[in-house]
Amino acid sequence: RMRAPYPCGSDTARLAGIWQDVFLLGLPPGRIEDVFVKPLVDRDELGLEVTVRNDGPGERAVVIEGVVHPWINRAGTDPQSAPEPSWRLEPPVLELPGARGTVAPGTTRTFTMGGATAGRLKTWSPDAPNLHAARVSVALDGATVDRRLER
Repeated sequence: RMRAPYPCGSDTARLAGIWQDVFLLGLPPGRIEDVFVKPLVDRDELGLEVTVRNDGPGERAVVIEGVVHPWINRAGTDPQSAPEPSWRLEPPVLELPGARGTVAPGTTRTFTMGGATAGRLKTWSPDAPNLHAARVSVALDGATVDRRLER
């Protein structure tokens, strides 16, 4: 008795090739892999840990910059308009000290940046749902290669 190469219950008579959705994601060889935001409210500080990946053939010089914007919800409060997302970024209220360094080929490196907010970021509460967004950009060898907006 021969065993089928497909799991039991599969309709193997019409199954051939790729049968689920497939997509390709083109990524630059140098890019932001992750951003971890650390709000230290009790110390009035904001920290970011930015992980940069270098899939290129050589070591790359990295410069990371970040700014923080108020993230304003313009959606209405009535039942008809509240579900419709409507957001905008206000002008930056905080510029974070940048980070510099190098990333070896085929590796990642995490850079830490941040500092005192000097009261420029408003805290969130149910009565005052203040939100902020950190815009992070990474330049490798002098050219900006990636930007990310963290909310």
